[in-house]
Amino acid sequence: KSYMKGLVMFDTYSFTQKRENKFVINPHVHDKYEFVYFFSGKGTIKYMNNVFDFAKRSYFVIEPNVSHCHFYSEQSNCLIIWFKPNEQIKLKSTAKNDLQFEISTLCQKIRDELESKALNFDKMANALANEIIFHLIREQDKKEENTDCWYYYF
Repeated sequence: KSYMKGLVMFDTYSFTQKRENKFVINPHVHDKYEFVYFFSGKGTIKYMNNVFDFAKRSYFVIEPNVSHCHFYSEQSNCLIIWFKPNEQIKLKSTAKNDLQFEISTLCQKIRDELESKALNFDKMANALANEIIFHLIREQDKKEENTDCWYYYF
């Protein structure tokens, strides 16, 4: 569902899920972006030519139509957000550890909303998911600016 058209740029679907130890998700693709944040657990994700070992406070973003697979080496608890932009964005597939806890804090708030089922919890979860997406776009944009500066000086 889309909430607050014009104010919220992304239609999101958020849920939490527990994965058992030695759980495998075979190579697959989605027609939308996928964001996965790990509250706990360990494992590996493979996408394009990249391999990323995830653990607590790690996350990854996969672009639409990019093949990826996951292997869980221990029981994991994660937040999954699927989203389709309402306008053109250029968010690239990536996997990282959240060292500054910005993404972690927002993910915990979404989990709290989904568990509480308080009035308008779905709208609040969607708004928080949008905040994560905006943060990811800004972070990527900052990185690209720094890369551009590198070339100007050398």
